Amino acid sequence: MRRSSLRDPPAPHNQRRPSHRHHGGSLMEEYDSYSESGTTNTNKLSAMPVQLENTYRLGPREPMPGGGEVRRVALGVMERVLADRRYDHDQAPALVKLIAEEVKIQVKALTADNSRYKVVVHTSLGQVDKQGVQVGSRCLWSDRFDSQVSAQLVSHDLFCVTVVYTVYYE
Repeated sequence: MRRSSLRDPPAPHNQRRPSHRHHGGSLMEEYDSYSESGTTNTNKLSAMPVQLENTYRLGPREPMPGGGEVRRVALGVMERVLADRRYDHDQAPALVKLIAEEVKIQVKALTADNSRYKVVVHTSLGQVDKQGVQVGSRCLWSDRFDSQVSAQLVSHDLFCVTVVYTVYYE
């Protein structure tokens, strides 16, 4: 029997073939035959999709650490990476990425229940040259679980501002 194509007229409802192949027995009968013989077909069982259930948890098990701890982490990373450095336009992008990744890793390590927190780190690095700089942000979030901490480091030749956002998501 050949497969139907889009050009063929639709078959009447009682003549349509089922969309699945039926092997003559139900899935329960197939399962029973496996369990009676003492062997299971792991290929069929492992191919079945796993469906996860909702946790219905609306808040974190433990809150993220306070702003003081996160600020100390950010300042520590900035001081370690930028110690005795002069501003170099070519090295600035790599330094910003390094600082942001290191801060993110250390902030995530501060709590055991960090799987539901999204940590976003924004780092700005620039040269101090008789100018003023303002860094601003705007966010929409829950005040109960989400937080924002900023840390800044200013030396004789460069400035660095790191903002850490911890956002709880369900």
